[in-house]
Amino acid sequence: MDSRRLIFRFGAFELNSFTGELRKHGLRIQLQGQPMEILQLLLKNAGDLVDREKFRQMLWAKDTFVDFERGLNAAVTRLRATLRDSASKPRFIETIPRRGYRFIAPVTRDSPGGVSGLTRLLVLPFEQLHPDPETAFLCFSLSDAIASSLAGLKVLLVRSGRMASKPSVETDADNVLMGTLLRSGEQVRVTAQLLEVPAGTVIWTHVAQISLGEMFSVQDQLAHRITASLLPSVGIAEAIERKNDVPATARVYELFLRANHLSTQMRDLPLARDMYRKCLAEDPLFAPAWGRLARCYRILGKFRDGTEENVRLAEEAFQRAFDLNPRLPGLHGLYAFHQAEQGSAKEAIIRLLGLLHENRNDPDLHVGLVYCCRYAGLLDESLAFHKLARRLDPTVRTSVMNTLFVMGDYQSALDHSTDDVGFMEAMALDALGRNEEALERVRSRERLPPVMTKWLAMLEKYLEGSTGEAADLIHELNREGRDPEGFFYRARLLARLGQLSEAIHTLDLSLQAGFYCPAPWKLDPYFASLREDKRFRGFLKVAEKRSSIAKAAFVQAGGVP
Repeated sequence: MDSRRLIFRFGAFELNSFTGELRKHGLRIQLQGQPMEILQLLLKNAGDLVDREKFRQMLWAKDTFVDFERGLNAAVTRLRATLRDSASKPRFIETIPRRGYRFIAPVTRDSPGGVSGLTRLLVLPFEQLHPDPETAFLCFSLSDAIASSLAGLKVLLVRSGRMASKPSVETDADNVLMGTLLRSGEQVRVTAQLLEVPAGTVIWTHVAQISLGEMFSVQDQLAHRITASLLPSVGIAEAIERKNDVPATARVYELFLRANHLSTQMRDLPLARDMYRKCLAEDPLFAPAWGRLARCYRILGKFRDGTEENVRLAEEAFQRAFDLNPRLPGLHGLYAFHQAEQGSAKEAIIRLLGLLHENRNDPDLHVGLVYCCRYAGLLDESLAFHKLARRLDPTVRTSVMNTLFVMGDYQSALDHSTDDVGFMEAMALDALGRNEEALERVRSRERLPPVMTKWLAMLEKYLEGSTGEAADLIHELNREGRDPEGFFYRARLLARLGQLSEAIHTLDLSLQAGFYCPAPWKLDPYFASLREDKRFRGFLKVAEKRSSIAKAAFVQAGGVP
């Protein structure tokens, strides 16, 4: 590879040698001049001594009147400060007394656009060879369970997807696991193939004839075969050390898989919750079920009834999962959403950044940071983590639409929509002055949970110009709701409706609940009529101060200076 067009990665950093950009966790760091040139020279010779004479010839040859020794030492000191490295206990740059310097950290090299040293695996839903209602739940749930059991490995990026049953170049994966299910009496025949794409070369085929109660053994066997086939030795060692969450009985595993299948639809979440409860009643030590149950409680509390009880139960379930397996794949990302919604976005950011130091290839951590950084007003950082998540997994869903919305880029918000309900799309269309399109979007709603139905009904009345009815519904939602970001969106609509005092009060509720993103307070045209109000300015100062504290904590935890 051409060293002039390489991306060097080390620790949380990456350097694009062609553009001269240094990034940490995907966020750009200012480094120019001789410190940048020194870093590039060290990375190109990583592991080897670069003697002082080579620095002189390559970087100081034309500066004949410069004190070379002093200049080199000063530039290396500035470079170390940027990398937060230490001369006495170096992580990156080692001083070889009277000779030169050596870059000692592991370095990977990649061409622009790739993710070095990372194998991408797509686990497709299994295909039923004959329709069978009794085993239909396995098609998605088994593939999801296999993907989840492998998630979190540093050198393997795994995702499951509802995609076409045939792999192609569009899957953006290195390998695909696909399979079929065929039930005959009490037995299920499971056939799985691991393929290399885009060529479609079969690496191996696995066939098992088992009872439904033995399904966990299939997940376990497939996960081990995938690990042995795809991961280098370091990955295998890491996989062996991971705690294996084994269900106590076959019935526990079946309940878990059935609940996972139900949890993919908002309307079925109460059924999924109850099935997770049954699962845990039989095996209270099965950590994955606690993690999935916590997610159910959180979403039910946010979108169905807004009750304090669901919030409490979500916290308890998350903590049970952490107690049983603090390394449970995906758990930290899920918990970050809950933390932000309970007023602890800053703490979630610090925790996620720490985890990124251990595994920068986990898209779930980046997804959580997109959300939490927005709550804390770190909008550029939120966008950067979205880009990193998409670089790892182009199909991953993040909340970047909301980030773009609060930045005032409403068209980009629409372009990045992941809005299955229609509320955010209608809000963006309204902000762009496309009222009829916004109305059409909210009127096309299907059967939804009560809180979400009321949201859309409120927005419909607002778009129709029924000011009083819209305001009444907003006030109801304020009394029932607990979502910090939801308070913010309702505040801007109240301001637009001319209910200025109520708008300011609702902004205060948003702040108290933990959404302290100051940019839209200053930029959103819907708040123009509030900006001279003393209360508004006072609350804005609170938001700015909290965001500034979060920014400092972000930097301290390893973010951009």
